[in-house]
Amino acid sequence: MALTALRKTAGEGAEQYPEASKILTKDTYMDDICTSVPTTEDARKVTHDMKIVLEKGGFKVKGWSSNDLLQDEGTIQGERSILGDVEEQKVLDVVWDPESYLLKYRVKQQSCNKGKGNNDKTDGFK
Repeated sequence: MALTALRKTAGEGAEQYPEASKILTKDTYMDDICTSVPTTEDARKVTHDMKIVLEKGGFKVKGWSSNDLLQDEGTIQGERSILGDVEEQKVLDVVWDPESYLLKYRVKQQSCNKGKGNNDKTDGFK
């Protein structure tokens, strides 16, 4: 239901805010909007436009995560635009490190040895 409402809201804002509408339609999963833009100025514009579109539909933006400072004089003081002391951000089960621009997956490694003890067949390669 929420994604249907979000897509309808994005469609209603498409004429005035085409880029924001496109991002909200194509780059949203559950409550995460994951997109990338080439410059900080582009990021400021698109986050501003998305916020307007979302607020018109009754959605409240909790915050933005970025590897650069997005806020300017017009940004509400309580709104957090940069990760600050947060070293990594988890998005869609992928860990994002904004300092190094890396996406990381965490996997649990399982032992290859099925047997235990000193049996030659279970000791691996010699």
